[in-house]
Amino acid sequence: MKNIIKKNKSNKEAIFFLLSYLGVIPFIALTLLIWLLDEKNLQKFSDLLIFYTYLIFTFVGAVYWGITIKEKNQPKFRLVISILPVFIIMIIEFFINLLIIKKIILIILFFNLFLIFEVFLFKKKVIPKWFYLLRVKLNVIVTFFLLLALIKVF
Repeated sequence: MKNIIKKNKSNKEAIFFLLSYLGVIPFIALTLLIWLLDEKNLQKFSDLLIFYTYLIFTFVGAVYWGITIKEKNQPKFRLVISILPVFIIMIIEFFINLLIIKKIILIILFFNLFLIFEVFLFKKKVIPKWFYLLRVKLNVIVTFFLLLALIKVF
């Protein structure tokens, strides 16, 4: 598999692709567990899926912190956007008492809104095309599995 990835990608890109797709496995596994296990375990695995989604969402934001601090002219707007996922999660978790259904809907919404921001960054040539396309694919996969989980917990 390593050679297949390396054929078409640089080493840096290959590592990003490999780690990114490995990061999707918990979305798939947890969604399957939510569907396959009994109602007694539904809450536990739904909470775990939400927790993992929060981690990934903060990681996506953190990528832009890293990109921005490398630039000479550090746009403050991008620094704010890079930490925005943490504040969104804090509001969802600590300040608003939401049911799991609403949490899933909100995190799907914010994941996709963040992708819209990434369209802007791609057009401004802040992020490379391969990274943007990877993010689009991963976003579709994550959204799909979160929607499947939403259907089950609804």
